[in-house]
Amino acid sequence: MSKRIFLALILAVLNTAHAQIVKGFTASTLSKAELTTTEKFWLSPMGPLARGRGVTGSYGPLGTLGPFGDNFWNATFVMNMMGNWQDFAETLTQLYGPLSQQGPLFLTSELAQHWASFAFPTSVRELLVPGGVLHAVGNAGPLGPLGIAGPLGPHGAHGFDRNLRGDYLNKSKRVVKSITVELNDKKERFDLYELYASDKLTPSEILDTSFATRGELSQLGSTSFKIKATRTEWINLLVVNEYELDRFTLKVTDEFGKSYLSDSVNLSAFVNVLVKAGTVLSVEVKHAGSAHFLAKKPYRLFVTGSRGMPAVVRDFQF
Repeated sequence: MSKRIFLALILAVLNTAHAQIVKGFTASTLSKAELTTTEKFWLSPMGPLARGRGVTGSYGPLGTLGPFGDNFWNATFVMNMMGNWQDFAETLTQLYGPLSQQGPLFLTSELAQHWASFAFPTSVRELLVPGGVLHAVGNAGPLGPLGIAGPLGPHGAHGFDRNLRGDYLNKSKRVVKSITVELNDKKERFDLYELYASDKLTPSEILDTSFATRGELSQLGSTSFKIKATRTEWINLLVVNEYELDRFTLKVTDEFGKSYLSDSVNLSAFVNVLVKAGTVLSVEVKHAGSAHFLAKKPYRLFVTGSRGMPAVVRDFQF
């Protein structure tokens, strides 16, 4: 074995050994943290992270009545009927559309993040950035430019068709996981944001940090997924219960056994973690209780990774 190959193996082992969760918090741990008055206000049972009628709740834009899903009333259903429209998507980009340098992906650049830092008072800005208590509804959450509601999601400007599993297909019917976008006068690669059917995913499959999945659990049942971070980033993981009378918990564990559990009664189950590149996380969604007698308990899991320099806001004191 040559020295070059040997050194490459050593570096690979070292990088794997350091792949882990750096820090994180959940809806549950925040209830025990020393929070500011502003943070406590936004984390109330009537706030945007409320499990029922909040932005991340059953009746919010990420729930079953919102635009995302394969029901006939969802916008995704209409988009699926359009098939592949890549040619038109490329024309849109040339006309300064959503995937051009003037599109919303510009907000993910370090320059835009620097400008945005002056747009809000410090007390508000620290809530919404990656690592803030409202990360799930901020720029780096599922409703941001990198999330399901952005140009990389199922309603995005890429023009790809979707198969029954939820993968994107190009004109040659090949699965596409990412696209290259011209940003700040250079080409950058972005992961597409898939909307998967959970029964089409295999337990051994390792997913990226840019997808959503819809599934159903039995009473007190659970399901697991594996995801891998390709860069050092904050990741928001969010579970939305489709029925307000259901409650789910969310547990995220790294390869070294470090875990975060979200089991709040009033807030949607979410976990925000800062991880190093190469970190593989085990994600468990579990049904925790119901106030209805229907056999199936539908849920939605959203996994959204950030880009650029991770914004470490502050360490919460527990």
